[in-house]
Amino acid sequence: MRTAIIGGGIAGLAAAYELEQARQKGAEIEYTLFEARARLGGCLASEIVNGAVLERGPDSFLSEKPAAAELCRELGLGGELTASNDAERKTYIVVRNRLVALPDGLMFLVPTKLIQAEEVLRERFALLVSIPGIAEISALQILSELVLLPPGMTVRQWVAYSGLAPVFHPSNEDLSLGTPVFHPSDEDLSLGAPVLSAARYDPHLRAFYQALRERHKTGLQALMAVERKLLHAIYGIFKSGRPYDGRRLFPQIQLAVESIAG
Repeated sequence: MRTAIIGGGIAGLAAAYELEQARQKGAEIEYTLFEARARLGGCLASEIVNGAVLERGPDSFLSEKPAAAELCRELGLGGELTASNDAERKTYIVVRNRLVALPDGLMFLVPTKLIQAEEVLRERFALLVSIPGIAEISALQILSELVLLPPGMTVRQWVAYSGLAPVFHPSNEDLSLGTPVFHPSDEDLSLGAPVLSAARYDPHLRAFYQALRERHKTGLQALMAVERKLLHAIYGIFKSGRPYDGRRLFPQIQLAVESIAG
């Protein structure tokens, strides 16, 4: 397999690392990384100005998403990770060129105290984090998208309303290429990060994704199918009040997973 990696930012470098790991294990892989600038790292860079370290790009990552920490440990950088000081944690916004601290109880501008104060939201939040790969930030994102859906909707209406009843149709460029390209609806739920995380850490969703890829579905088609399944699962746990169990969502995959484990 020959692969071109466009861009030497953190995503490109991580892709090159994974390909190199696979190559060293015997996979027949050739890859080349292309970067237009004179250095690698993309927007990640640190500068020292008047004795202070300034970050030109992201200066941290969410520990609830374990992939970044796992990569750091694989690279031998685990001992250099510095945890945030929760006692002094504050989020600021710029107002008229001044930093203004946001009030407590907000997580990424989402009022988490309101969720804890409202019984239905609190219960649904707890159900969402029972899904492997869905941690607090992802649960807040999903909850903010779904909380206003009418309670009497069927699961089919739920999925369609959320923009996840996909239709494949070619654009003008697609016609020239002869390849249909997926175009999400205008009401796409945009659950990209939670879907990727769930597909990685939930064995049933991961097996479902892999089965679709083996049937020659594209990565995007497979992920959209995973996203629809995830919405079905969320609908089910909200209705039943029971934590997520992938065996209920994929009874046909359960046997395969258990036979491998056995």
